[in-house]
Amino acid sequence: MKIYTAIEAAAKTSISKRTIQYKCKRDNIRKNLNVYQITDEVLKKWIEEDANSPRNSRAIAQSLLESD
Repeated sequence: MKIYTAIEAAAKTSISKRTIQYKCKRDNIRKNLNVYQITDEVLKKWIEEDANSPRNSRAIAQSLLESD
């Protein structure tokens, strides 16, 4: 099980660092030396959550319409 910081998680998921911090706060992710310790499992959950969000599906639909 790999542990990521907020900056590493943001780079891996293309979610902004601040959004990662909000998600850490919401999901009660542990801190060690004032750095969030984000596991692979949590990261996968957030990626699935973002893929299923209506906001994201609208953005995908919009980009598909623009490409035509």
